[in-house]
Amino acid sequence: MQRRHQPGWLAWLGAACLAASPAPAAAQAPEYKGPGSTTQQQPQQPASSEEAAKQEAEQKRKIQEAETRNKAVLANNRGVELQKDGKNAEAVEAFREALLVDPTYDLARQNLAASHFNLASEAIGKQQWAAAIENLEAARTYDRSLREKTTVPLAGSYNNQAAELVEAKRLDEAVGAMEKAAELDSKYAEELRKLKDYRTQVNSQPKPGKSK
Repeated sequence: MQRRHQPGWLAWLGAACLAASPAPAAAQAPEYKGPGSTTQQQPQQPASSEEAAKQEAEQKRKIQEAETRNKAVLANNRGVELQKDGKNAEAVEAFREALLVDPTYDLARQNLAASHFNLASEAIGKQQWAAAIENLEAARTYDRSLREKTTVPLAGSYNNQAAELVEAKRLDEAVGAMEKAAELDSKYAEELRKLKDYRTQVNSQPKPGKSK
């Protein structure tokens, strides 16, 4: 049986497309240490009952806000330790927990992006293109500063996913993946054109069991 020749434009991009070193996460110290703080308070004049109530409410608000942030800090720092141990998937969950507690916690958001970037690097090394794409897209979403760094490996991953989809005879999905690659990197525009032509050629062939 003759082996089917694959189109020459289906070139595989190896793991070297993400040659950058893994992104490290950063830890943070808790902000609120409780009523035993050594910060000296300035003497104040006795306040009216209304003013005292406002001051007490404000103090409670600040304490609650600080305690919430500290919960987020603890989750973030747990994620940092997990990332140091190479457990990036578990680190992602820890950073997500930190953001669930405090959605304004930018450091946890950046660390989450870094762990997704590292997971993408691992996936590219294993030629797991769907996982690489998912994690690179997540890294770009959580940290816009990573967009330039991830453009080449993301485009390459979409290209390689397209090649796998062609092998599986899922040409419409392959074209969709190649369109993503071309949007990210114009060097894939010609490959996209060739792939569309190839799909048209395949679709124009008579289907088995049908008369011409």
